[in-house]
Amino acid sequence: MKTLSYIGSLLLLLAMGCRKVTYNSIGKPAYFRFFNSMNYLITPATKDEPQPYLAMVVDPQFDANGVVTGGAVVGDFLDKRATYAPPYPANAGNTSVDNYEYPGSEKVLVGPILNGFDLSSWAQIASGKHRFVFYSRPVSQTPFFQLAANQRKFVFADTTVDLAEGEVYTMELLQHDVYSNPVQIDFYMRQEQFTKLSFDDSLCYVNFYNLGADGFTAQAIAQQGTQGGGNYIQDTMNIYMTLHYPDSASWPGNAVVPGYQYIPVNAVIRSHNSGVAPYISFPVFPAYAGVDTTFTRSGIWEEFMFLSPDYYPALGSFPSYNASLGDYAVLACTSRYYQKGNYGPPNNDAYLSPNLIITIPSGTSGNRSFSTISTVEVINNQAYVMSVQRQYAPPVETY
Repeated sequence: MKTLSYIGSLLLLLAMGCRKVTYNSIGKPAYFRFFNSMNYLITPATKDEPQPYLAMVVDPQFDANGVVTGGAVVGDFLDKRATYAPPYPANAGNTSVDNYEYPGSEKVLVGPILNGFDLSSWAQIASGKHRFVFYSRPVSQTPFFQLAANQRKFVFADTTVDLAEGEVYTMELLQHDVYSNPVQIDFYMRQEQFTKLSFDDSLCYVNFYNLGADGFTAQAIAQQGTQGGGNYIQDTMNIYMTLHYPDSASWPGNAVVPGYQYIPVNAVIRSHNSGVAPYISFPVFPAYAGVDTTFTRSGIWEEFMFLSPDYYPALGSFPSYNASLGDYAVLACTSRYYQKGNYGPPNNDAYLSPNLIITIPSGTSGNRSFSTISTVEVINNQAYVMSVQRQYAPPVETY
């Protein structure tokens, strides 16, 4: 009898422990990622502008009064983007309601490994035509559709796009110009090409965009003068690359890799057109004896100098950083800093970013450095970096 009772209890536990798992899927998907790039400041002079804190509703549904009540895809609490978007969902474990991109911390279907690239930072969506509506919403923890009806009416942007199957899209909201009152918004969508191109794993790749608002630099010069030097750039800038290696453990180091100083790599022109800029590349050098490998085993970091066409980066031929009036700016990818800060003379308040070479535990080898394909976007007074990465061996646990 005890045996039968035991067997019955075991069968009951097994029955309770089993359930059918249904996996969601999207047929013929496209992949999209959205950034809130509305980085204008709310000041007493701009107090009447809509708050750049967003809810995104795809294929919205409305009630009889025209108030949005739902949608096929919803991204809520979309705050202004972070300055660095790494090649993995950086805020997937974020406990705050704020989301610095979409999908970000949203629990949705994301992209696969496509041509070796990890698309887990891009959300899946059915291919075809979709209406995207972006609403300005109050900064609170109340979900968008629980807000009062009169708080769900402030439309920032409303557009319809046709998304092709298997394609990868990066979307943003941008300030059109500094003259419009109220603020005028551009919906920007770039159809990425990195999944279709051939890349060498021994090289790191990067391209550049100036997505600033029309008139921003002229306005900044009028308001800030030399006090804002390096915090904005002219509409047309040439870019020069210098590779450095650390010469001490306490500082990123300014020693120059021989043959990699002031190399002209590209020109960037302010535009909100959706074309893809060409990529430039540089080698991923192996680590060498004595290098501080805390932040990178490659032993280098990257500096990109933005100069107006009137200047050339020979010593003494470009303006002092704090008097540049938009003619000179620097992006320093030192890996130790994530926003503007002390980069060292003469480049105080440079744009700062993590290294474009990613260092992460991999396989049985501990920390390894990997190349990325990165995009640098200068938007008004800030530089933003987005990196994607090929698949790499996961770390192996050791005991």
